[in-house]
Amino acid sequence: MPAGTNIQITMPPVLVAEMEAVAEAEGITLDEVAQNAVQRFLEDRHWQQLVSYGKDRAARLGLDSDDVSRLIAESRREN
Repeated sequence: MPAGTNIQITMPPVLVAEMEAVAEAEGITLDEVAQNAVQRFLEDRHWQQLVSYGKDRAARLGLDSDDVSRLIAESRREN
């Protein structure tokens, strides 16, 4: 989709009211509130995917949280 593409979404009135309150309090538009919220959601989703990947990778390697301190200490000794 090209930049500036308009879309239409449906939200519960209570969310719209909260968004309007935030927009007014921060002196920004409702569009900016929505854009910020979507950007934050996408960033959070990306981090969740990275964490999930890390957990899956650690499980495949047979590592758990107890190994982390030991591995960091080993790495520091090597450097």
